[in-house]
Amino acid sequence: MLNSCVPQPLPTIQDPRRTMEGALITVFDLPKFGERWVPSRKTIVALAVRSGMITAEEASTRYQMSLEELHEWTTLLERFGPKGLRLSHKQEGMSLEQAAQNMQEAQEVSTQPTNFAMGVLAVDLLTKKVEVDGALVHLSRREYQLLECLAVHEICAPGTTLRRKHLYDLIYQNRPADKLPEEKTIDVRLFKVRKKLGVAGQYIETVWGRGFRLRLPQPA
Repeated sequence: MLNSCVPQPLPTIQDPRRTMEGALITVFDLPKFGERWVPSRKTIVALAVRSGMITAEEASTRYQMSLEELHEWTTLLERFGPKGLRLSHKQEGMSLEQAAQNMQEAQEVSTQPTNFAMGVLAVDLLTKKVEVDGALVHLSRREYQLLECLAVHEICAPGTTLRRKHLYDLIYQNRPADKLPEEKTIDVRLFKVRKKLGVAGQYIETVWGRGFRLRLPQPA
């Protein structure tokens, strides 16, 4: 189960250059410009900045990213560990503090959410069983992962969107670079998920320019 947006609290790290597994970060571990931002690479950059190995300004120039985003990474890493870097939370006007509070509240309810329900849609995150109005829906592994990502994100940050790029990174983060499909494959798979969910397919909302989210249709 992905459960990517319910991060665990991060214990105090005695050596800021070390990962949670104890590995020592060096300049040779820094990602190359243009590499895909998976959580492990974000963690290395955040640790490097936090330890003073490189300055935030140097990282901003090297990776052509804003200082604000770097600050978000280091803050999420300190609070929630590498899992906090799996998603971008500053969406639809939600501040980092609000996102962190939402994640903390979700964690207090359950460190690992086990069920998601919306309207006639029910997702058992433990057994990976999906039902619509009590009828079992058969999804492929990738299709289920997409639905699970959206469900867990809705639990952690209700009403906010999940960008296509973040969905792509979550679903394909363990696949070799030479075997990665195009990013637009996310749209194709979501189309299939919507079709299989039938009446509940309309819960998967596309917010143009922002991403996707699970939301009950508004009454006409």
